Amino acid sequence: MAVYRRHLDAFALFAGSDFDIEAALSAAHSQLGELNLTRLSRFADLHPILAKKHYFTTGTLRWFTASLASPQGLIQSVERYAPAEGAAGQFLLAIPDDDVPPSKLAAHCREASAKAGPYPVALGIPPNAQHIRQAGSALLAVEGIRQGHAALEADAVARREIEARLAVAGTELEEALRQGFAQAVWYVRGAEHKVDNGQSLAQIASDLADKTFPEAPHIRSELVNRERPSSNSQGAVRALLHAMVNSPDRDDLGMEGFPAEMGLYRTVFKATGLHRKSNGAFGFHPPTTKNNANMQPMWKKAEELARQKDGTFPLSDLPWLSMSRGSSSLRSMTM
Repeated sequence: MAVYRRHLDAFALFAGSDFDIEAALSAAHSQLGELNLTRLSRFADLHPILAKKHYFTTGTLRWFTASLASPQGLIQSVERYAPAEGAAGQFLLAIPDDDVPPSKLAAHCREASAKAGPYPVALGIPPNAQHIRQAGSALLAVEGIRQGHAALEADAVARREIEARLAVAGTELEEALRQGFAQAVWYVRGAEHKVDNGQSLAQIASDLADKTFPEAPHIRSELVNRERPSSNSQGAVRALLHAMVNSPDRDDLGMEGFPAEMGLYRTVFKATGLHRKSNGAFGFHPPTTKNNANMQPMWKKAEELARQKDGTFPLSDLPWLSMSRGSSSLRSMTM
């Protein structure tokens, strides 16, 4: 807070403004009440935490959302967590009140983290929680002035001062949160993880992704391994499907040159061994263990489903194809 104040002292209102910013700030602080961490998370614009090593190993980019939370209600938040927009899990930084003993908070986060469902939720305790609260309160107070004072509309000098203070408060909060996430002690499914032992947040995210999606295939294709494939990618998929039906007994499924569908074929089928030459003829075959594509679990589940069906059935009945495309469809293979 002292750093924040030193920054604010550098600003001064020029002549011509009748707006009393200090009085407005005092009033705004008194009206804040309990710090709204959900609102503060939106203001902070926290970036997702990427599972970088997992992406390098599997070809699938998975990420974990980052947010702030109060210790109250953590168990319910963890139990009810459902990922949105393709997230693989969540990192929640617990921001306690002044009167919560560290040992009690640690035990509570450990217990709450063990309540997670199929998607992991990491609960972190930052060493600078009170600094985060102070910086967050300062930001929300200045924002409250900007949004709630009609007098600012006719006072350009005061508006510039408010915008400057808002920028300083935002920078202060951003730095406090960066330190908080980087130095926090994290609890995942009841186990403790410390970032300061050389394990970065990205490494923790990759470990969680590996454990959560062990049976997902490794498909290294930027064309389809995403939440929303482009229209060109969808066209390539359709062309590949036609080639699979019309020319399954030909090398490269009869495709010539190197259109987008050829790239998909070589990545998804040829490199994984799903389409190969056997006994002198090309055709589709079960995956082998000669590569690291990890296609066997998916193939096994598809065979089990096929045996349960009576006669032919649409591909949409396969659980991962009935989900949305991209990495979400790959994730559903593990459930």
